[in-house]
Amino acid sequence: MAYAAAHVVPLRIADQTTPRVQAVLRWHEGSPPRDRLAADPTLRHMERLDRDLYRGATQLAWFRIDELPNLHLRFTWDGELLHVDGDYYHRLSADPRRDWLKRVLFSRRLPALRRRRFTTLLYYLLYYPAFWWLERHQDLHPIHAAGVEIGNTVVVLAGPSGVGKSTLVTGLAATPVAQLLSDTFLLQRGTTVQRCRSRCCSTPGASAGSGPAQTCCVASITATASIVMASISPTIG
Repeated sequence: MAYAAAHVVPLRIADQTTPRVQAVLRWHEGSPPRDRLAADPTLRHMERLDRDLYRGATQLAWFRIDELPNLHLRFTWDGELLHVDGDYYHRLSADPRRDWLKRVLFSRRLPALRRRRFTTLLYYLLYYPAFWWLERHQDLHPIHAAGVEIGNTVVVLAGPSGVGKSTLVTGLAATPVAQLLSDTFLLQRGTTVQRCRSRCCSTPGASAGSGPAQTCCVASITATASIVMASISPTIG
């Protein structure tokens, strides 16, 4: 609980400009239910948009999410507060026998594996819903990019993870007239770029960039200036 509180403290600011998201995670050890309709009969009354996506009047149920097929999420919007209910099924293998064997072999590493997975789950439970709130209510669009303010110009470096965004903006920020805005996410509205409030919350022993290092609170520094966009792609060969 202390670890979770360290991540979410910056989001617990009670004012009208702060994203209002209430998230609950239920952690399960083992495989998810094979029959989701039997496990959750309310899905029968929702429209099935895709194999793993259901929509109701004020709800959205999402299964097998991206790279986390063992995470199930339900979003409910009541007009003021976004409720996020998550069920995560922690397993080391889809095969029950292999899962049991890996738990025995890696029993000493299980606590560390759980902490690393929890860090990733925070993105889906809090950070991404906060981005949605900011887009819906304040027209602030999240960009997975690094940014540095140099004089009256903001240099924005966009690209996939691992291509060197953080390295480049850190080098640019070393100049006397520069100010680092973010090395992970930026919020953009027209020619206004706003940084997320930084908070390093990586797990013990992890690198600085391995955990969620940004929380999106609107009470942060805003730089209104021209935007220089640069897209970075991995070098092949």
